[in-house]
Amino acid sequence: MRIIISAFVLLRVLVLPGALNSRIIRVGSHGVQVTNGPFPRGRKVDVAREDIRYCNVGVQYTSFESESGGSAKVDNYLVGIETRRRQIDIAYPYLKQEEAEAVAKRMAEALNQDGLLRPIGLARANEAPQADEGWRMKVLAWGGLFIVAILAGAFWESY
Repeated sequence: MRIIISAFVLLRVLVLPGALNSRIIRVGSHGVQVTNGPFPRGRKVDVAREDIRYCNVGVQYTSFESESGGSAKVDNYLVGIETRRRQIDIAYPYLKQEEAEAVAKRMAEALNQDGLLRPIGLARANEAPQADEGWRMKVLAWGGLFIVAILAGAFWESY
């Protein structure tokens, strides 16, 4: 029982935020801010209005192949912003392009409500995805933490 408790603590750090968090997106003349709550875990975005070039809609292609030879293709649409340095996905997934375009249009209208700065329009997202260079280290670190937690539980059980 004690072996499971230590690994369960780490699992709770991953599962509870994923199950209970909601994504809060604030868009206005100040810029775009994305937070997560009630657990402050997950990707946060805070971009000032001056750094935003335009709002956009991107497409995420996913295909599935089964062992029996069948396949399925799913297209999801992502609403994001383009800054001077990178593309940031804000709201997703949308199954219909019209829904994603309506959200991108509302975001642009909220960003332009001040009327004093350069207007932000809509554009198509860049096709090249942003590569997360540190994902392998994150997987190894979490895997290592689970192994350490299980070994700590086993050590605790032996004494």
